[in-house]
Amino acid sequence: MSAQRKNKKMLLIITHSDDDPERANLALAFAAAMVSEEIDLAIVFMFKGVLLAKKGVIETISAPNVTPGKDLLSFIMGSDTMLMACTPCALTHGVNEEELLDGCKLISALTVVPEMNDREVITF
Repeated sequence: MSAQRKNKKMLLIITHSDDDPERANLALAFAAAMVSEEIDLAIVFMFKGVLLAKKGVIETISAPNVTPGKDLLSFIMGSDTMLMACTPCALTHGVNEEELLDGCKLISALTVVPEMNDREVITF
């Protein structure tokens, strides 16, 4: 592992779930690869992607030729990855705080913008 990669910080914004399971599953595959590379990763679930932060939804997400989303998310959750869900998006899609994945927190733009300043941002 190069020191450069180990010090890299990334923010992954996931904007899809059951509306585009292939894109959602591939986003998780990229996140898992970043975790494997020891990249300091934070994930924000935004728009319909907030449903991936709801317990049980990941069981319904899969894509051809990619590791199932539930396995990828389990691997990601076993790391130090910060998981955040957009509060307005959660309200729009009927996700309450008690339904969020363990360790995932509701956030606002005031929380995520400083993270964006400190990280390379990728949106799926």
